[in-house]
Amino acid sequence: MGETDPLLTRAALVDTVKSKWWIIPLVMGIAVVILFAQESNLDSEPVSATVTRRYEAREAYSALTALEIDAQAFAPMLSVGGQIATFNSEEARIRREQELGVSAQLTITQAPGDYTIVNQEITDRKTIYSVIAVGSNIYTMTCQEATIATCVDALDAGKTEFETARDEAIGASITNVAATLQARLNSVRASIASSADPTALLAQRQLEIALSSQIDALTASQDASVYALVFIDEAQTEPSATVSSVSTSTYLLGMIIGLVLAAIIILQFAVLRSRRR
Repeated sequence: MGETDPLLTRAALVDTVKSKWWIIPLVMGIAVVILFAQESNLDSEPVSATVTRRYEAREAYSALTALEIDAQAFAPMLSVGGQIATFNSEEARIRREQELGVSAQLTITQAPGDYTIVNQEITDRKTIYSVIAVGSNIYTMTCQEATIATCVDALDAGKTEFETARDEAIGASITNVAATLQARLNSVRASIASSADPTALLAQRQLEIALSSQIDALTASQDASVYALVFIDEAQTEPSATVSSVSTSTYLLGMIIGLVLAAIIILQFAVLRSRRR
């Protein structure tokens, strides 16, 4: 019985190594590059710090109840949700960068709403409560940028911007209510001019005085009120560093993996060379 040819001969292996030696540095280099790219993937994310501030907004309409005007008659011409959405938009970020030189990404959120009891009745020995949902007056403003100092400047500018938007919305609401009262006052004055009943005339003049007082008070409150955000607290997260270089151990691991893969490839070429012989 004849001997079978070996799967791999020494001569074939030596010849293959001499002719295919370039595979070793090539594969080792590819392995190192792959590991470098994998580990330094965080380089695409900038170094970032986070600063978060909480504010409480002043109640805009409760004081107007002293004028015997229902606070529910006032609704911001741009709702709180609309103001927040506008502030968080990309268009607002671009405008802040162009007008103020503030390029940081700012976001503002409103705390979850609460509930309040508006009426209580006792019917058939049972107490019935009327409850309505009310929006929270706590706002959280967050900035994420490369440095804390940049975020502080951005948050200062953002606070002023949001306060201005809120003042404008509340002012427009007060103007709208005042215009409604003025229309009613004009109607009352027209009735006074055509009324011949002394009793009705007296009631209409009393209503005229009340409406005029309310309109004057609304105008004065609109001119004098600034609905600032009251600072509560601030939290800062120190800048988090990103991977800027790959450690020596990673290079060594890549070279070992590449060497093993190159050896496997060369062995395969050597086996093919042995079979051809």
